[in-house]
Amino acid sequence: MKNDNNTPTTSWCSKSKIKIKLAIISCVLVFNLANAQTYWVTKAGNDDNNCTNATTDACLTIQKGISMATQPGDIVNIGTGTYIENTDTSPHTTKAGWLDGDYGSLGLDYSGELGNPITIQAIPGHEGGVIIDGEMVRLGLVTRNNDYIHIKGLTFINNYIIGIASWGQVENEVADESRLALGIVVENNYIYNTYGPWGKMYLQ
Repeated sequence: MKNDNNTPTTSWCSKSKIKIKLAIISCVLVFNLANAQTYWVTKAGNDDNNCTNATTDACLTIQKGISMATQPGDIVNIGTGTYIENTDTSPHTTKAGWLDGDYGSLGLDYSGELGNPITIQAIPGHEGGVIIDGEMVRLGLVTRNNDYIHIKGLTFINNYIIGIASWGQVENEVADESRLALGIVVENNYIYNTYGPWGKMYLQ
């Protein structure tokens, strides 16, 4: 459309469409934030709980807490303690295995969104005190085709091969872009005593 001076103008209809699209995007983001939940894991918890309260409804295992975090923006807060967990035997994950059939202490099933990640973290003030022990037979934490995950303030010890692994391809094949993980943020974590047949790898 042009005005009286024969210069292009943006029609009211086009502007309205842009405003509607922006409004829809804003509504989706607000909806996701409004539905985001915080889940709690402590050594005094119980996996029969729903992880909704730190003192009265906390879960016992980190994997149970992770299994509850199904929506973008969800947060799993973990209290101080040493956690010995195994995705091979846990009833709270469907993505247990990694490459070559190796298992992790922890595994993720769901993804966040850009600007609205799922966060797995030590309770603020408990950083360094949340210890995941792989007993030299399990990887620390495994993500498989998961996007926009934040992992914060955790300590992984005695890991087999890798402390934190992002599974996106099979062995040495050329990476399949559709399987690559996006937006994985690893912040303020500690990884100790990681060893396997290929030497030491802390992140992959």
